[in-house]
Amino acid sequence: MIHDTTVLIRGREVTLSLKKTTALIGRQGSGKTTILKSIAKALGDRATYYHIWPGAARLWRGVPGLMEWDDIKLDAEGYGTVNALAHLKEDHLEAFLDIQKKFTSAFPHVEEVLVSKHRLALRLKDGREVGLEEISDGAVRLLTILTVTSRPLAPEVVCLDGPEEGLHFNVLEKLARWLYETPCQVILATHSPDLVAWFDPEEVLVVWADVDGRVSVRPVTKAPHAAEWLEVLDPGEFWVLKGEEFILGRTKEDRPREGGPAKGGGSSPAAGQKGGADGQPA
Repeated sequence: MIHDTTVLIRGREVTLSLKKTTALIGRQGSGKTTILKSIAKALGDRATYYHIWPGAARLWRGVPGLMEWDDIKLDAEGYGTVNALAHLKEDHLEAFLDIQKKFTSAFPHVEEVLVSKHRLALRLKDGREVGLEEISDGAVRLLTILTVTSRPLAPEVVCLDGPEEGLHFNVLEKLARWLYETPCQVILATHSPDLVAWFDPEEVLVVWADVDGRVSVRPVTKAPHAAEWLEVLDPGEFWVLKGEEFILGRTKEDRPREGGPAKGGGSSPAAGQKGGADGQPA
């Protein structure tokens, strides 16, 4: 696992303190994706960058004969998901069944994931089979994320861009827990306060770009009066209520009012306080 690391962003060095799971938050164009790609590039074979495009993940690659390990590699958009799942089912059944268990808990109307070398479908609890072309983008994205972070396939570090896209907020608690439980270190960029709510404040970094392009990164815990705010708000709520500029110390400081709202959301999966909200249909 990498901890403190320095990457070159727009010609300037930026230092990040990384955890087992780390969430990068900030406005569009702030540099989050650039940071993820820079980390993956610097680590070489130890890391992979993914921004899953369900259209690519729906494609399959025919591999003649018995699939070899080297034939199964997903690209940054998720191309190769069908083959990778077929490979796991054939040679790493326990890992495949774990993916299926997680997926069906997120989408409770799904009974089974059906996969072969050239086909992926879902068997629903009402007996119907749904092909890839009918599965929602969010469901395809989640299935790909579970695949690339599974024990046989995951590199040391996975850099995920927008993993929450297309997913109902009820699924995001589960996603945060599963990412923490993966064998790899996960660094992600997100625009979702509902996902960030399930991270510890120490795992959340704000990324900001000045008008001159200078990129700043600051832990949420370094915000003015952060300890007081994070007593009554989870990191996602804090982000929405106060914004990036407050967290960076660039606006007027203030403290939460006494008797304010009770803390909502959640805490990091590391704290062992995860519940089990049901997901929505694909």
